[in-house]
Amino acid sequence: MMQFLTWLEEWPLSVWVRESGALLAYPTILFLHTIGLAVVVGLSAAISLRALGVAPSIPCAPLQAYFRILWWGFWVNAAAGALLLVADATTTLTNPVFHIKMVLVFAAMCATIRLRGSLRRAAAAPDAQVNMRTWGCLCLLLWVGAVTAGRLMAYVGVVSGAPGLRNSL
Repeated sequence: MMQFLTWLEEWPLSVWVRESGALLAYPTILFLHTIGLAVVVGLSAAISLRALGVAPSIPCAPLQAYFRILWWGFWVNAAAGALLLVADATTTLTNPVFHIKMVLVFAAMCATIRLRGSLRRAAAAPDAQVNMRTWGCLCLLLWVGAVTAGRLMAYVGVVSGAPGLRNSL
């Protein structure tokens, strides 16, 4: 396995992301990862809070339109995250916190999908409100966990030995 991770890190794209001094390399990719994260978690949190009863004057039906933007943010985040991952595969993929983060992201996206469904049903059936609140609460908790795990990766487990990646941030 470690041989494959080393090969992945030596791939020309990985080397460029990790070692290029170009602004379009690591800094821009990290920026896009952050923007994608902010869109996904920000919109999910806003929708979840509405599901929990915050701002009850805002109807739930129009919130459906934000899920398109949320998915856009998710794919930007995933693509940028994949580039960051291949640039530091031996460190990232051997860090147990990374695996926890990925499980939490997957669970949070699943909960977000369920929240969307419960928002649709809430308008038609009052008993769906409880389901909507449950998924909203779960979304918030899972996203907080995923973001926390993402930040802890820089401090827990093996820290990258690659010059300029983690040491300068």
